[in-house]
Amino acid sequence: VEASLIEGAKSALLLKGIKCSNAMNDVLKDLRAMKAPHAKLLGKNNMIVPFDDAGQQSLEFLTTKNDCSMFALASNNKKRPNNLSIGRTFDRKILDIAELGILRYKSLADSAGCP
Repeated sequence: VEASLIEGAKSALLLKGIKCSNAMNDVLKDLRAMKAPHAKLLGKNNMIVPFDDAGQQSLEFLTTKNDCSMFALASNNKKRPNNLSIGRTFDRKILDIAELGILRYKSLADSAGCP
């Protein structure tokens, strides 16, 4: 594959983890709205832990199946409330993952009408 000056848009896969709060559902919906039409939001909860080997294999399978090079996994549990794991893939393998904790989230709908 040769390098090109202008690359196509990268697609993102948006997933819900084992448990997902309403706030994290809003985060995923807003990410889909900002990235549309290059985003796919899967509706079911997934038994995926992103920093586990089995979880990484599941993420690699899902990103390959849906032809996406980026992913975001939203989850919520007692140890890590409102957690968002985002990552990139290259050549069908996970390149890197970053884990973010969402403390105060203001959705796109809340800021509608502001300049």
